[in-house]
Amino acid sequence: MPLKQYSRKLIDKLLEYAALLGRKKYLDIQKSLEEWLFSLPDEPRPMESVPDARTIRRFIEVEFQQYSQEAVIEQLPHSVWRLRDDYDELLKLAERQKSNNSTK
Repeated sequence: MPLKQYSRKLIDKLLEYAALLGRKKYLDIQKSLEEWLFSLPDEPRPMESVPDARTIRRFIEVEFQQYSQEAVIEQLPHSVWRLRDDYDELLKLAERQKSNNSTK
């Protein structure tokens, strides 16, 4: 089941935990997401379940890798970039964008 059905907030939290705990710590990521979700106040607690470990793995290993480099650089914190297979390329592209912006 793709993560498209989940909220952006939950996906951002998943990426945050993956960066913090380790890319392949799927069960730990799932447990942390459950703890986070249940720590939220009852209202307005999102009416969504936590993805299972297989879904988390597929998201990190496949879906997240398919995000465009530009979207990752512009929309996600630097701490989650290292989850990408093209991390070195992301750094170079971000540096080029930064130097292009500074020369304008």
